[in-house]
Amino acid sequence: MVCLIPTNPSLPVPDSTVPTLSHVHAQLADAKLEDALAASGELLERLRAEGDKLTLVRCLLARAEAARGLGLLDVVTAACAEGLPLLEDEPESLSLRGLLRTQLAVALDQAEQPAAAETEYEQAIADLEAAPEPELMIAAQLRNNLAMIYKGLGKFAQAESHCVSALNTLEAGLGRDHEEVAALYNNLGSLYYTAGFAAEAKKMFADALAIREKLLPPGHADIAQSLTNLATARHELGEDEEALRDFAKALEILHGNLAEKPGSYQAAAEDYAALLEALGRMDEADEVRATAREVLAGLSE
Repeated sequence: MVCLIPTNPSLPVPDSTVPTLSHVHAQLADAKLEDALAASGELLERLRAEGDKLTLVRCLLARAEAARGLGLLDVVTAACAEGLPLLEDEPESLSLRGLLRTQLAVALDQAEQPAAAETEYEQAIADLEAAPEPELMIAAQLRNNLAMIYKGLGKFAQAESHCVSALNTLEAGLGRDHEEVAALYNNLGSLYYTAGFAAEAKKMFADALAIREKLLPPGHADIAQSLTNLATARHELGEDEEALRDFAKALEILHGNLAEKPGSYQAAAEDYAALLEALGRMDEADEVRATAREVLAGLSE
């Protein structure tokens, strides 16, 4: 994270019409992304003339963050292309370099350019972890993102390595009972399931569920997500009665979140019905599907 430069009380207060880096950061904090983008562009003109290299790079970083939030990959790329060369001979600026690469990696990921994102993620992680004051929590989040890219590419060993490393870092820094830790357990379970390791997936999904049941109210949709994941892994292992129980509980929870999660309700109902059908319980499967159609039809009225 870029730290704001504290205002020196002995200096005159700048004209409010002239943007400063503090103004840009404040706009980012308030999610005024278009204002932040415009202010950073105006500020850059002055900073380039002044020759304050590190402040210039911090402004480029803020501009990249605003542009990424607006989906403007070309602006993110341009900001990083200008800022990164300014830091190449500054080992003490590894953290700042890593944060610039982070914005570019996430923007490329969002733009569905996995090969390019993969390279930037790897470099950003290396910089953030090698900095004099390592940005381990940010690097862990990037490792999780990179793991999902590797999963999509079928590179399961690399995906597992990054996901486990991210999980260990977050669990050490945040404690086990934290939603980000639960999300990592869920992602690792998804990875194992996709790779064909249902027993390992079941354990990860069960860990995610246990954490979420501690942290969240009983009717939270994330608990339902963990239950459906767990049910799917149980079915692969032949634990069909337990899987049916988990599907039924998830569907009940999602019914209570219908306005926000109609798609999740529909998907869970179909998975539940498909399992019943696979077990030869056709009447029950038909009943689940009919109830789901009725519920969803009522939502659209």
